[in-house]
Amino acid sequence: INYKLNVIMHLSRRYSETSILTKKSDVYSFGVVLFELICGHPVRFGTPEQYFYIVQWATLNIMSGEIDSIIDPRIKGAHQMNSVWKVAEVAIACTARSSAERPHMYNILNDLKQAMEIEMDADSQELEVSAIEVVTTSESSTEASRLVSDSPRTPIR
Repeated sequence: INYKLNVIMHLSRRYSETSILTKKSDVYSFGVVLFELICGHPVRFGTPEQYFYIVQWATLNIMSGEIDSIIDPRIKGAHQMNSVWKVAEVAIACTARSSAERPHMYNILNDLKQAMEIEMDADSQELEVSAIEVVTTSESSTEASRLVSDSPRTPIR
């Protein structure tokens, strides 16, 4: 029963009304999976007394600017916030109530590529900074060594 509930929760409203799967119902399901990845929660979570559906919970928090509060603690700080925002925007678009408002997969792919580029740009900038620090440290060490070797030596008594 739990497996069936999870499968149903990934499906769009339109499917639950018509029992017809479409490309747009796949898009909805993909958006749910994106939310699960960002938040680290299953489709339905909480306690038996108070539970939340991830799409509504995450969308509400994101739309009110509280994206930081929904990020899975296991990935928090490991990614660029602009990249996380991009993925969250894609998830929201994918889970739009109306299937006509949901993007096509090629648009989703382009948006996710942009999020990945943000991550890669940040990584390459970090590598550049690290390389500059290594070169600077190396040059400082070389300069310090040269200064020591060039200074007049006085015997120690």
